[in-house]
Amino acid sequence: MNWVELQKRCYTPYSCNCDMCMVVGRSGLFYPGVRIENISFSLSVEAIQTALFSCLSEGDEPVKLVIPKAELNESNTVYRKKPNRIGEWSGYYPMKVNEVADPGMAGGARIFQTEEKKVSFSRLQALIQRCVIPYSTFPVSALLETDIGIFSGANMELADWQKGLCAERVAMSKALSCGAKVFSRIHIYAPKSDFVSPCGACRQVMAEHMLNGEVVLYHNEHEITRLPVSALLPYQFVASSLYKQHK
Repeated sequence: MNWVELQKRCYTPYSCNCDMCMVVGRSGLFYPGVRIENISFSLSVEAIQTALFSCLSEGDEPVKLVIPKAELNESNTVYRKKPNRIGEWSGYYPMKVNEVADPGMAGGARIFQTEEKKVSFSRLQALIQRCVIPYSTFPVSALLETDIGIFSGANMELADWQKGLCAERVAMSKALSCGAKVFSRIHIYAPKSDFVSPCGACRQVMAEHMLNGEVVLYHNEHEITRLPVSALLPYQFVASSLYKQHK
């Protein structure tokens, strides 16, 4: 893994401005993060959100933020994180910032990769313990099936409410940062809800990345609803001409 390879995983078809980073967990694992845009632009996810929440959703503790040099090469600029923006995050999860001057990662770094595990209700239940929900106390877990494995998600909240992410978007952003390209099915569980259903923001993001996929909603251990993603957000906003313009 190097910065050039990670850069290719950015999903920025609208601005064409890539951003990436790594969060190092207490375990020593490096969790990659890339900027992931959405046609509904306010739903775009910053690289640091992806990396930080990937680490937390794996039950790890973030201890260091690693960012590339500002200019990766002559034709591509990676935006340098400003100290005040770093402070917004480090005030909640203290992390030392280490700016890397060369395009390669530290030698021998262990990069997080998903482990092949079966989807099960018990696994969704276990993921609830990884939710960071000090404000809503409403836990949600998710398991996303992709072409390279199954990615987990747990909802994450911050004092800056808009910077938090639902379990579904944690799983999707983690998968994209790890190189997944095809999302086939997402499983969702919310133990405090009588009837589980994704929020509008998650529906919009799913429509962009897995419109032909399936959503499996676990209301409890025995009651499950299966729906195509296309049914969750009919007549979704896609702006295909804009997307094609930047491909």
